[in-house]
Amino acid sequence: MTPSTPRGTRISHIGIAVEAIAETLPFFRDVLGLSKVDLDDADGARIVGLSAGEPLVELLEADDPASPIGRFVAKRGAGIHHICFAVDDLEAVRGALGYRGFDLYGASYGATVAQMYLARYPAVTVAGGVIVIAGGQAASGPTRVVYTFDPVSGRTELLGELPVPLAHASAFTLGGVTYVAGGRDAADQALTVVSAIDPSTGRVKPRPSLARPVADAAVAAGSHATLLIGGWGTTTLRQVLLATLHPIAAT
Repeated sequence: MTPSTPRGTRISHIGIAVEAIAETLPFFRDVLGLSKVDLDDADGARIVGLSAGEPLVELLEADDPASPIGRFVAKRGAGIHHICFAVDDLEAVRGALGYRGFDLYGASYGATVAQMYLARYPAVTVAGGVIVIAGGQAASGPTRVVYTFDPVSGRTELLGELPVPLAHASAFTLGGVTYVAGGRDAADQALTVVSAIDPSTGRVKPRPSLARPVADAAVAAGSHATLLIGGWGTTTLRQVLLATLHPIAAT
């Protein structure tokens, strides 16, 4: 496939919520001279497109008062509902927005993308020049999401999911394989689970469990083994030394 020529960020369309397309359309079509473009209806709204050069003006009329457009018009009246930008690298923009704390909704990954940016206490390590982030505490509870963030390009890539949702886990990389160990579940109980992640393929595999449950353990990684030190065995019991882990192939 021939790569497309970068065009820079530009306006794709402007969505205008209206009470009735039949009443609004003549102004844009007959007075401003914009040509009509056929578009599919979506999200409980009738949509009529009008070409304004390259960008489109989209007139949005609610079919259902409970739809997003219906609620918008009921609360604010007719007016600009949204402005959509087209970009050359969507994943890079997603990463840049997430890094700056923006909530991301309506993306192709749906709630998963929003969760992975909003999650607190994830397991974090570095592998192959990218940051691997796994799990974390979202508003709805611990998550299973595993993704990478490239601090140079700002690109974020979804890798896969952990076997169980968790937060407060420890992460480290040995021999090109990322490990996520321990953590807390939705009931705030410490875990013994260990997962191996291949950052190059996104493959996630469960590994032999820890001898005792632990969360928030410190990691001391060497070339041949890794120590998990301290951490909470329960919410009231702090452990001194948990385990020594040796590299286990993820494949």
